[in-house]
Amino acid sequence: MGELSPTQASWMPAWWKIWANPIFLKYRRLRLRPRPTAIWAIAIGLLATFIFTVIYLPATQREMLNPVEAARTTIIPLFILQGVLLMLFGTGAVASGIIQEKEEGTLDYQRLTPMHPMAKILGYLFGLPIREYLLVGLISPLMIFALIRGQIPLSASISIYLIFFSCVLLYHMTGMVAGMVMNRRKFAARFSQGMVIVFYLILPNFSNLGFYFFEYLTVRPVLVNQILPLLPQDLPSGLRDSVMLGVNDVPFFAFQLSPFVFSLLIQLLLLSTFFVVVYRKWENPVRHSMGKWFGLVFYSVVLVLILGNLLPLIEAQAEGSMRFGVLPREAIPIAVMLTMGMLCFSFSWLVISVITPNQFEYMTGLRRVLKLRLPRIPLSWDASSSLFHAVILAVLTLLSSLLVLHYLFEAGLMVSNGVEVSWAGIIRFPIILGLLTLTVFGMVEYWGNIRLMLFVLLGWGVPFFAAIILIATSNSFAKPAIYLGSISPLGCMVFTIVTAFEGLEDTEYLGSIQNAVLLCIVIYTLLPAYLILRLKRKQALMAEKVAQRAKGSVE
Repeated sequence: MGELSPTQASWMPAWWKIWANPIFLKYRRLRLRPRPTAIWAIAIGLLATFIFTVIYLPATQREMLNPVEAARTTIIPLFILQGVLLMLFGTGAVASGIIQEKEEGTLDYQRLTPMHPMAKILGYLFGLPIREYLLVGLISPLMIFALIRGQIPLSASISIYLIFFSCVLLYHMTGMVAGMVMNRRKFAARFSQGMVIVFYLILPNFSNLGFYFFEYLTVRPVLVNQILPLLPQDLPSGLRDSVMLGVNDVPFFAFQLSPFVFSLLIQLLLLSTFFVVVYRKWENPVRHSMGKWFGLVFYSVVLVLILGNLLPLIEAQAEGSMRFGVLPREAIPIAVMLTMGMLCFSFSWLVISVITPNQFEYMTGLRRVLKLRLPRIPLSWDASSSLFHAVILAVLTLLSSLLVLHYLFEAGLMVSNGVEVSWAGIIRFPIILGLLTLTVFGMVEYWGNIRLMLFVLLGWGVPFFAAIILIATSNSFAKPAIYLGSISPLGCMVFTIVTAFEGLEDTEYLGSIQNAVLLCIVIYTLLPAYLILRLKRKQALMAEKVAQRAKGSVE
């Protein structure tokens, strides 16, 4: 009596034991059925064998490369095949599997079981893509042969595959988050797979604007850092030049981090964020994906990553280093400010939309406050208004953009074609970013997501596209097009940056652009103020209504 069982006495928490996880065992039986697994194994085995032999054998038999170089040449094609299996197919399997469990009601049943939430997360995380793991293991002998025959150092192989599986877990968690949040199976799978494509094909292009950290959400920099120096020297120069970035250390404030360390840092931070989101959804499906304070921490970490990578590159550019890709020197400040503005606007919108309660959630919070006899809804509750947190987001956005502008001035980059930029002119840019953040908050909390999306389409999208059509039609429509285009956040940012440069050659439209910027400032000052005042009035009425109902039920 009182003795611990072997399981309880074990130093390892029960939820780490994947091999004994009921959810993992369920999908091991479901997704590894003999017939479909054999078909997939034969198809992938033949494809991998073909890729290896068509590269290795001709190169060695025709004496184009020695055996060591030929083996090294097969590494990247085999690695790409492994990546497609786990990162694309595996991510889609996780997203669609979670949605299927939700549609069948199994997910709700799993919430009622006494299993630890981490055990449930890990069971789905490794159980749903188990077939893809098996297929990658099936072609691993070819990769192992290529690594050994190619004399790749063991440390390089370990670094590459640590980042590879870190990326795999990150993308699979992306699929799980999509499955938890979305309701349509195919859409969740395509969305998560699309995010993988965005990570590899779109976000790395931000490196030309100084935002290199997006590239380290992939395995590419570490792969290039470890493998590229060992590949044959007669590779196409375009291929070698396009991946030379991964060879260099990564500047992060005053530090120089290796691509391996920086990739692992960023991926683990994002992976931990996804774990928090999924954990909260497992505990209670109606909870917000992020708590309010965690949302602020997440946004702050994103800003630190952006600034830590961007500011040293601006300093290096001032010293003559070409760190902004193909951008000419005079275009650097405009590209950096515009990209920084859009990133801040997008991430702040994401955080606000996640942490902001709807009307039903707010009224539920009011009833709970009355029940617990609290003076107000605590700021940390999901049901509390996000005004306080939105103001902090706006302040963080304003301060970070001011810091970037300070570094651009210190580096002597705020000059274009001899046109001097003054602080008095450019200060409107961070102010606009802060006002846009508050505007998004007012729209989300007062209007709700449906009205907000309608406004985005009709209030921002239609005028913006109409402005493009007018300008493309005739120059005589340029002035009304400027006013129309300035209503959208993108047009507002662009025109705010343009008016900061004094002495522009094209003075015909300069007055219209300046007036459009003033119109933007007026609109995005009055609009959030109006929305917040209406929101406060609406919340006061809801509080009064809840109090009256509670009083009537007592009587």
